[in-house]
Amino acid sequence: LNRLGLRWETVLDGHRRWLLLPCYEVPAGYMAAHTTIAIEFPTSYPAAQLDMFYCHPPLIRQTGGDIPQTQHVETICGIPHQRWSRHRQWDSSRDSLTTHLALVDESLRREVEA
Repeated sequence: LNRLGLRWETVLDGHRRWLLLPCYEVPAGYMAAHTTIAIEFPTSYPAAQLDMFYCHPPLIRQTGGDIPQTQHVETICGIPHQRWSRHRQWDSSRDSLTTHLALVDESLRREVEA
């Protein structure tokens, strides 16, 4: 994360461990230029997959219209985050935070390039 120039912090909210990436740049086409990305880290990571990601503030397309599978809100440390329900097959011998961030970036791009 440091090599990528990303700001980050980890937090514990109850028994859930989170990585927060504040000021995460999003592609053009959203109402906001940046959001905080939150990723939950299961206790058995990396054997257990990283799944989904969460945004605060919520991302809204400049053109309007609902973004599929983003209607659920997850409260993390008292702050509401928009859940992006995006999934893939997880291979613990190959996948990591790096490959999950590639999923995040691809998912954000796809919603404004369509």
